Amino acid sequence: MLPTVRTEAEATSAASASSPWELGLQLYTLEDAPAKDLDGTLKEVAGIGYRTVQISQTYGQSVQQLRRALDRAGLSCPAIHVLPRPAANSWDLEGDLSRLADDIYTLGATYAVLPVPRYSDALVEALNHPPPGGFNAEKLFGVLKLMGVEDWQRTADLMNSKAEILARSGIRVGYHNHGFDFVPVANGKSGFDLLLERTDPKLIDLELDIGWAVSAGQDVKALFHRANGRIRTVHLKDTARVSSNPMDLASTDVGTGIVNWREVFGLIRETRVRYLFVEQEAPWVNTSPMKAARAAYAYISKQFGHAAIR
Repeated sequence: MLPTVRTEAEATSAASASSPWELGLQLYTLEDAPAKDLDGTLKEVAGIGYRTVQISQTYGQSVQQLRRALDRAGLSCPAIHVLPRPAANSWDLEGDLSRLADDIYTLGATYAVLPVPRYSDALVEALNHPPPGGFNAEKLFGVLKLMGVEDWQRTADLMNSKAEILARSGIRVGYHNHGFDFVPVANGKSGFDLLLERTDPKLIDLELDIGWAVSAGQDVKALFHRANGRIRTVHLKDTARVSSNPMDLASTDVGTGIVNWREVFGLIRETRVRYLFVEQEAPWVNTSPMKAARAAYAYISKQFGHAAIR
C-alpha cells in the first residue's frame, strides 16, 4: 500500500494560495557540508533567507532524521532527486516504490525528479572505470556519446511506468536536464526532444536547469514554449559562456553570467512553475559554495524583490 498524500490538484491549489514563490536551494550546491554538519548547514541556509531546499541524497541520515533537521531549521523540502538506478545514500526508481513514497511523504515532498537518464549497462561500466587522471569535460562527453535513442526511450518508459504508480500517492515525477540532453542523437532530435515526446504529460513534469540549457546554446524562451506548461520546477543557475562541449559548464554566481534573468522570471510568472531552486556547482571561481548561495539570494532579492520570493 502506498501512503496517501495531497493530490496534485490540492497541491496546486495550495501553491497558488501561497504565491509568490518561496526561493529554495538545491543542497547539491553545498557539496559535502550537509554530510559534515547537517544542522549547522541547514541553519545557515535558513539564515540567508531560503525557505525551501531540494535534497539529492540522504547524507547518511534516515528520512526521519532529515525531516527533524529540516523542521529545526524552519525549512521545507518540496522536491527530491531520485536516481533511475540504485546508488549509495540515494533514492531510486528501481527499488520498493512503497518505501520511496513513504520517504517522500515523510519529508513533506511531492516531487521526485530524475537528475540523469537511465544509462545502459555499458555506459555505467564506462563511468565506473574512469581514465587515468579522472574525467574532465571532454572525456566525460566522450563516454556520454554512447547514449543512443534506445537509452532515452528506456528512460521515458521507466519514468512513465513508475510515475503512474507514484501518482496514486500524489507524487509527481520530473526530469532535470544537463547540457548533453540537447545533443542530437537521431534524425536531428536530441535526448530532450525524445523525452518530451515519449513521456506522458499527465504524469511527467520537467525541471529546467537554466544554466545548463544556456551553456548548451538553448533558447530558454523557446524551451518554455515547447514544454507547454510542463516545466514545474526550475534550477536557477548561471554560466559565463556558451560552451562547445555540453559537459563543460563555466559556472559563475547567479547574475554574473550570460543568463537573461529578467526574461527567465518573466517566463516563470507566465507559466505553471511551482518551485525555484538556486543551484551552483564547481568550478568555484573566487567563491565557495555557501558564498555562492548567499550571492544568488542577494541578487534575486535585489533584482526581483519580494514580489518574486518570500
